Amino acid sequence: MKKYAAYDDRAIWGVGDSLDLARQDAAKNLDHTRPEENVLRLAEMNASEMTASLALEVTEWGGNTAFGMLSSGVLGTYDELCADYHR
Repeated sequence: MKKYAAYDDRAIWGVGDSLDLARQDAAKNLDHTRPEENVLRLAEMNASEMTASLALEVTEWGGNTAFGMLSSGVLGTYDELCADYHR
């Protein structure tokens, strides 16, 4: 099953089985003491499909991890990104 991420340049904030579910998960993970800022941050977040390895890493360790866009257009782990670069 495909997994999707809602992310910005700092972290992956949400994961879900669809782009919408990833964004909903991200909304739950933002700082709720600043709701006016959350609206802007959510609007500026990207959403993309992610590899199974990255989904597992984020689920186990959290979204503050090294990741990047693979040549296939899917987000991957740092190791996947390095391997993709050297192909």
